[in-house]
Amino acid sequence: MMHTYREVSYKVIISHTRELLEMLSDGLVDVVFASYLPKKNLAIRIIAEIKEPIVLVARKESNESDKSIHISDLCKLNILQSDLGEAFENWVKDQTDTTLEYALSIDQINEVIDYVINGFGFAFVPESVARAYVREKKISIVNIDGFQTYYQKHYLVVKDSEGETKALEPYLEVLRQKINVGKNSVGKNDAGKIEV
Repeated sequence: MMHTYREVSYKVIISHTRELLEMLSDGLVDVVFASYLPKKNLAIRIIAEIKEPIVLVARKESNESDKSIHISDLCKLNILQSDLGEAFENWVKDQTDTTLEYALSIDQINEVIDYVINGFGFAFVPESVARAYVREKKISIVNIDGFQTYYQKHYLVVKDSEGETKALEPYLEVLRQKINVGKNSVGKNDAGKIEV
């Protein structure tokens, strides 16, 4: 992307959705990947909605890493919380008829992977976060028998301002291509992996 638009400078800020949406509203950032939409009425426009599966991951060398576990065994595992939101927690409770007890809570999803790799336990993470580590054979995705896949929504949003959005259009087009979304598209299902 940076090679395509050399005259444009990029700065990536990693933070919580609430803070990023406030920055967008204040004009401090131009584009936000958000894990939820604001409840209060912010002047934003959704460019894409992405549905991504949440998977359970384990360190590659763990006993459960290359096999399936049953949903009833989920509560026996040392699970690290990676802040996937209240909707995910409620969904897990509906699936297991219990609230998971977490050994450790980490507020950044990308950080929890390091703890999994170092043997602290298991974690639920978005599949896109897990993929690179699975390819590097550092973690494995653990199948859970009797557990329905949870899909978390993410949103690509911009400030709802025609002039600003028009200036961003070349950049937004590259982002759409990276996540396989057409300019006016709201949906694509990549073999059940990521839905946009």
